[in-house]
Amino acid sequence: MIQSYSFKYRDNFSKPLSQNTPVNEVSPSWEEYRLSHSRMTHAFRDSQDKWSITCNYNTQGFAFADFVEVPVSSFNPFSKTGDGGKCIDVDNANIRGYKCLGCKVYVQQKHNRALHFRPHRSSNQCGFNITGLKQCGDGNWEQSFGFYRCYNSDHRCSSSPNSTTQMWFGSTL
Repeated sequence: MIQSYSFKYRDNFSKPLSQNTPVNEVSPSWEEYRLSHSRMTHAFRDSQDKWSITCNYNTQGFAFADFVEVPVSSFNPFSKTGDGGKCIDVDNANIRGYKCLGCKVYVQQKHNRALHFRPHRSSNQCGFNITGLKQCGDGNWEQSFGFYRCYNSDHRCSSSPNSTTQMWFGSTL
């Protein structure tokens, strides 16, 4: 695990993985934890060929709900997507009960925004159909697995202030 944080601390985890912003690196906690960039890159080199994001692992373990598993060959989690994002191949994804295997989802990570997934664009541009999407007053659509400016409380990572989001290098399945 390279990062874990409670939804209530989401603003403290809004930077991309390429930035060195460690939090409680020597005293890990589920609520506020992030490795330094150098430790993340070391862990990444030693990991398997996948990375993943889970929700509420600290209280519910691995549940086959609200998670994503991505092959490194599809997207390096340190990469930026520029101003937009892009469709990437995933091995397995579940967003609010909508599941896909070997499909594409829309991911975004900018110079000033943490890695996150865009379900609206996953539906419109990548072919992963997710319904019941929330649109916020600023014209944005819900975000999943990070950078929660617009969020859906039906997603386990953003269902309460104490909900947690974890990022892992290697497979969690």
